[in-house]
Amino acid sequence: MTGFFRANRNGQMRIDVFVDSERVFTEALSSINEGWQLDGGGTRPKPLSEQGKANLQKAVHTKVYGLHEMEGLGYQIKFLGLQEFMGDMHWAIDLISPNDQSERLFYDQKSFLKTGSMVESALHVDVDPTKTRNASITKNHMMVDGVMFSFGDEVINLRENKVMQTSNVIKIEVNKDQDLERFASP
Repeated sequence: MTGFFRANRNGQMRIDVFVDSERVFTEALSSINEGWQLDGGGTRPKPLSEQGKANLQKAVHTKVYGLHEMEGLGYQIKFLGLQEFMGDMHWAIDLISPNDQSERLFYDQKSFLKTGSMVESALHVDVDPTKTRNASITKNHMMVDGVMFSFGDEVINLRENKVMQTSNVIKIEVNKDQDLERFASP
């Protein structure tokens, strides 16, 4: 499975998921107030739920903006000091979204790079709204245009101790010109 994720600081995003060369799912925010999804082979997109839109907006914010910019986007940040995460001690921060969804973020004590997070949420609320307690382990940090990015992620269902999703980033392009029509609903 391969996904292409695009986002910008206007709040727009789109992810296209493929199995081999066949698109099996797309979801997007064409604006802050409009989100849609389209199954593989589908021609009529469905609107995202309010929670689905909020989750995608948070994904844009956490991938495109720095932690220092979150309060300006309506988030609350609470520093919690050192806490255990996956067997080691990490700096911990609660990031509370404008719709009161909380996520605990963990950072390496020496490098201050993000090492993971914990959240109680659905992996994809508009596909399956079942909430689970998940840990996301962030890894493979690399520099792109002077900024450190994670090139790997593993989401673990903590109740079942089961890997739910693994992501490996192939390429990150920063400040690339984008065709804004790509975000529009078909």
